[in-house]
Amino acid sequence: MLQINKFAKLCHCKASLLRYYDSHGILVPCYIDDLTGYRYYQSEQALDFYRIKQLQSCGLSIKEIKACKNKSDDEVIGILNMKLNEQKQIVNSIENLIHTYQEDKMKLEETVNKFNKQHLLNVESKDNKLNLSIHGNNLCLNFNKKTDKIAKLLNTMQKQSLIYFEDFDDLTMYENETWNYTKIASGWNTKNELLKMIEQSQIDKKICIHLFNINESINLFDIADIMNLADENGYHTDTSLFNVSLSLDGINNYAIVYVDK
Repeated sequence: MLQINKFAKLCHCKASLLRYYDSHGILVPCYIDDLTGYRYYQSEQALDFYRIKQLQSCGLSIKEIKACKNKSDDEVIGILNMKLNEQKQIVNSIENLIHTYQEDKMKLEETVNKFNKQHLLNVESKDNKLNLSIHGNNLCLNFNKKTDKIAKLLNTMQKQSLIYFEDFDDLTMYENETWNYTKIASGWNTKNELLKMIEQSQIDKKICIHLFNINESINLFDIADIMNLADENGYHTDTSLFNVSLSLDGINNYAIVYVDK
């Protein structure tokens, strides 16, 4: 019998690896000294060690190797052939993916584009009217001034996925009402003026607010301040016509909000 260190030299491995195999029951010492706890191996067990290493190199797990412990060489070869077939299937799947990747990607892009077109809100401006259409539904909103700028802004924001129209059917309640469209520049002065109007309830009708700035950045908190103060003063900002949105494209910063008394 060989003490564990000598057996490790025979197998060209570390003794810690033998202890690891022992703990998992795949290469158990033939004898363990009760007093010292030393492990002893038969030199023939080097063949078992060799088989374990070969099975590991073929990708078998410790659990799978343990299942092979008492099997014959022919049975182990059969298991390896099954493993080989599994790997071939993986290789075939990867090869098929390589060949079909671009084609599948193009088909998916076409599907996404088709979906986007179907869910894209068409916005058209005509004098003081804003015509909206989606899914075959049409809606005309009236404003207190020409709507060409707001239509252009809505289309730009929509293309950048910055604005969404989720409850189109709910907008029909506003079809016969006139929206007050206000454009304000970014900055604390103009924002404070708007906050003052809201706080003093000077806005008594629906108002669509277009925040726009070229050179300065609009702080998202500016918009949050407007909406929060509107809520505090009895405006119904939870049923928004246009979702609160913000663009940070490096050139233009803008958003559309609205309050409803």
